Amino acid sequence: MAQDALGSLLSVLEDEGGDIPVPSKAEDIELPDEASLVLVEVDTNDFR
Repeated sequence: MAQDALGSLLSVLEDEGGDIPVPSKAEDIELPDEASLVLVEVDTNDFR
């Protein structure tokens, strides 16, 4: 589900010339207790 949402958004931004944010560094993200960080990898070509 996260791949679909991110892939759809990024492919639209690429197609329309929108600004794509720079990814955050994992070590810069503060997580609450009991939370975990998940990497979501997307190839926007798969959404065209």
